[in-house]
Amino acid sequence: MVQVNGYFTKAVPYVNNRVSQRRLARKSGRKGYHIQTIGLTESGLTLKVLSSFSVQTSNQSDQACVTMNAIQLEYGFGRTPVLIDRRYRPGSCEYAAIYNHEIEHIRIMNTKGQSYFYWLKQQVALQTRSIKPTLTKRPKGTQRWMAGQVKKIASGLIKQMNHNLSLAHAAIDTPANYKRTQAQCSGW
Repeated sequence: MVQVNGYFTKAVPYVNNRVSQRRLARKSGRKGYHIQTIGLTESGLTLKVLSSFSVQTSNQSDQACVTMNAIQLEYGFGRTPVLIDRRYRPGSCEYAAIYNHEIEHIRIMNTKGQSYFYWLKQQVALQTRSIKPTLTKRPKGTQRWMAGQVKKIASGLIKQMNHNLSLAHAAIDTPANYKRTQAQCSGW
């Protein structure tokens, strides 16, 4: 089995509180929603897959044996924009309520993202078992093909993770939760 290593990069919030309500509405993509968008966290789960190979050549043949040795997975969020409607100034109750809600999205990204780390490694290791050492006349092309297969597998798994993250985010983006947030302050 190929050795799979990697790491997860946490979401680090970058707060921008100079955003218009119109821009927030456009970014949120909510159409026909009865709730105005006053805060938004832009989530972008990234994935980088690196594969390493060994190539054994023979003097008696024009073919080489290409073997995948290891896979390095680097995934996560990094710098994550948190947008807050400019009508709500830092230090106000409303700003704090919006900020705390958006930071909850950051917490979800970090806890869920980290919790998927071992699952992702295990799934990549299991699903790449079918990529066997290959005898070929074109070792570079075979390496590209193998690396492409790994990326395809990892991308499918990241798609599953994104779906699960979306469900976790949706659990806090409910009308009932928005009402609780709004009830914290009087200056809306």
